[in-house]
Amino acid sequence: MATVNGEVRIEKVGESMKDMDMVAGRIYLRDAMLEHFGVPREIMGITENSNRSTAEAAQFIYSQNVLWPRLQRREEAVNKQLLPDFGDNLVWHYDEIVPRNQEFDMKRALEGWNSGLIMKDEGRELLDHAPAKLGGNTYKASFSDVFISEEQDPVEFTNALAEMQNETSEFLPTDGYTDVEDEVIEIDEPEEEEDIVEILDVYGRKSVRKISLTAAQRSEDSAYREMGAAFELATLKYFREQSRRIMAALGETEKADIDPWESVRKYVGDDGSVDFAAWNILSGEQQKEIGSVFVTGLLDWTQEAEALSKIYEPLWRKAYDTGATHAQRLYGVSAVQRPELISTAKLKGGARIVGIEQTTKDIIGQIVADGIANGDSTKTIAAVIKQEMETNKERARLIAKQEVSTSLTTGQYDMMRTAGATTKTWRSRPQKNPRPDHAKMNGETVDIGAKFSNGMRFPRDPEYSGTDSAEQSINCNCYIVYGGL
Repeated sequence: MATVNGEVRIEKVGESMKDMDMVAGRIYLRDAMLEHFGVPREIMGITENSNRSTAEAAQFIYSQNVLWPRLQRREEAVNKQLLPDFGDNLVWHYDEIVPRNQEFDMKRALEGWNSGLIMKDEGRELLDHAPAKLGGNTYKASFSDVFISEEQDPVEFTNALAEMQNETSEFLPTDGYTDVEDEVIEIDEPEEEEDIVEILDVYGRKSVRKISLTAAQRSEDSAYREMGAAFELATLKYFREQSRRIMAALGETEKADIDPWESVRKYVGDDGSVDFAAWNILSGEQQKEIGSVFVTGLLDWTQEAEALSKIYEPLWRKAYDTGATHAQRLYGVSAVQRPELISTAKLKGGARIVGIEQTTKDIIGQIVADGIANGDSTKTIAAVIKQEMETNKERARLIAKQEVSTSLTTGQYDMMRTAGATTKTWRSRPQKNPRPDHAKMNGETVDIGAKFSNGMRFPRDPEYSGTDSAEQSINCNCYIVYGGL
């Protein structure tokens, strides 16, 4: 019982839950919760204002905006925090969960096929159909536009055209799929899209085999996908650990045994005071040298190179073996003895690792020199170094691609040379390779042990030591087709 002082007035709000609008309040709270978590109404079974189109859109929105970001965060946590405890080179990935837009895929398939932009099998793949048994690698070419003068009889012209088609049909090629129907002709891809090589089987008999350039490209891309993630993850992990060691040496996370700032304290102080007179009197080379001295005393860079080499050695070996395996499958040379990666010297990996470390040293040295010139404090310079080391994902991806590609192509070359290939042909991928000199080399054929006109035995040749070796190798997407087995 409650006791109050003074006059109390009691008013009746309503006689039922409906009168008090409890149902509307509950609906309001429900909608607010769904909006907060980004969940479409249809996902929770609320369908009073829905149809099939909105239900499919709800599935897409829920997967794309709610579930997938959470899975990506969990995937990142597993890769960073859990998998390293079970060994190196392990990667966790979730399968794609975002539903495909079937209506859009159908539109792409039909319009792409009818306009002659995609092949029949590409359209069937978008529609989840199996490849066609005949004519799957054909484009649709229409010749339906015919122009006649007003003096010509359309019926007479059409009959004459039909007779001409019948007379010339016996001269049509028979080695490909050609079909004339409703003024539509389907033709194979150009013949130069295949290379013909001789294969020696286990009994020493020769047989002719067509090597599809598309298959060679896919084999190269498949091999890269197989190893690319492992190299990238290992490189990122190494850079993170190296960043931790650098920040420790700078005294950011723990007291360092040696003060690396000692070499630059004449010019910059912890408070940001800079002796510009002393700094500006130095030449550009002298300023660069001071930054180099700072970096040299920062870490034991020989140990850094050895650590990265130990990380890469098993990956090099596996990528080399993967390249050999893909060449073996593509050319059907299973009877030959597989080559082995005797040492990393075959890949010249040590030289590339020294280059990776030198690039890191140059970046840090430039940050120090720029920081002094800008009047930054040692704390600010250290923060910039840390940010640079933690935001080098693109650099890690580029390094990973280079290491994978070099190992793969070396394994392929050694495999085909062991198999008895006598020639090799350079193939450029102009859609992925903007180098004019590589495009000019497309189709160039030399003996298996010879070098191409650019001085390489094959794309990304680790033994190539020209002055433009980086320019010739980095981001090169060319590949080799072998022949004369």
